[in-house]
Amino acid sequence: MGRTSGKSSKKTRTSRPSKSRATAGNNPTSRRIRTGRSASPMYRQTSSSSPAPQTPSSNSSDPSQLTHQSLPSPTHRRSDTLLSDNEEDAGETPADDDLNPDDYHTNKGRIVARYRFMWKSFIPMMEEGISCTAEDDPESFPDHRQQLYDNYNDLVAFVPLLPDHLREAGPQGLMAMAKALDSGRSKARSTDIHSLKQNIHRWKKFQPSFDAMNCPSLGIQTALRDGTKKVKASDLPVFLWKDEYVNTRDFFDGFMRGEIVQKAFKHIFISPSTARDMQDGDGSRRRGNAAIHGLRNVTIHSLSYVSTLARFVLSDQQTFAAGDKTTPNRFPFRSFYNNLISVMRAMDEEDLEDLLIWTIFGGTSNSDDEVSDGDEDGTSILRQMKEQAARAKQAKQRSQSTAA
Repeated sequence: MGRTSGKSSKKTRTSRPSKSRATAGNNPTSRRIRTGRSASPMYRQTSSSSPAPQTPSSNSSDPSQLTHQSLPSPTHRRSDTLLSDNEEDAGETPADDDLNPDDYHTNKGRIVARYRFMWKSFIPMMEEGISCTAEDDPESFPDHRQQLYDNYNDLVAFVPLLPDHLREAGPQGLMAMAKALDSGRSKARSTDIHSLKQNIHRWKKFQPSFDAMNCPSLGIQTALRDGTKKVKASDLPVFLWKDEYVNTRDFFDGFMRGEIVQKAFKHIFISPSTARDMQDGDGSRRRGNAAIHGLRNVTIHSLSYVSTLARFVLSDQQTFAAGDKTTPNRFPFRSFYNNLISVMRAMDEEDLEDLLIWTIFGGTSNSDDEVSDGDEDGTSILRQMKEQAARAKQAKQRSQSTAA
């Protein structure tokens, strides 16, 4: 929902870097982590060393094949016990080995929420990880088990001591670890929401009101007030677009490049001062959430995370929750989050990689594997964006076939 135009946008796409795009082959932090299988210390009783990573092919240009790029190394041994959570001075953090398992998993749950799993249950993926043996062939798993397997690997990338703790505690300790991870995740969301509420008004002049960022049309605002229209998770707010301008000829022009998205990301992952001083490289030199965990890339999940929180902060809803059919008066934020992931995955491969490289860090990209809840209707911008992306891909394929 936003200000749209049928005319060609006066805005132009951000030019792509002239140098070749970063790939897993030239990114020193890129890893396809195979923990929880025969490579994991959890299943190899003869060794407690970290598993040898498997590097994905460097000639793959499909972002869907870069799912596990640039995740933090499993040998990373830092914690965010003293993590500032949007305070200016993060301070030094103790080694992970100095923490008890509950504190360790609670702390790790914070970055997991922000970078990978905002709501997804930890229990199924952890059960999958602990049930596997060295003899299992993950390639033979059905799709749902393969997904759990990949999710577990991603979780271990952020929580490298998890296999060791699961091996020591056994299945009976799994629930406690999942609870601690979820506690950290909940704390991260609460902290980030509070901090955004305290600062978002400093980034931009909101005239006439915050509501215009979500539903800029006066007619739509009136329909919402009198109850003739209800905002759905597939109704995307205008603040997601650069300059709050939506070009209906190319919905992806400027998509996820909005000022609010950028500043919310910088505020949460780098430091509040970099959000206030928008130019890259300005502001505080103190370590933020991303630096503490050695993260130098933007992911679809992390962009969706900050956009979802910004969507809540700009609304009049008092309590943040996932939202579902049991709470009809609350906005379905979980579906909104999944829809953003889904529509970014539908983007042209080069455009998606440009977006993830361009945003915030100017580093390497990292795609993901979430799916939409499929609640969009035929008139929503979300549905139109997916259809537009599909047509563009088909046209590109036909052009390549003709050239061949």
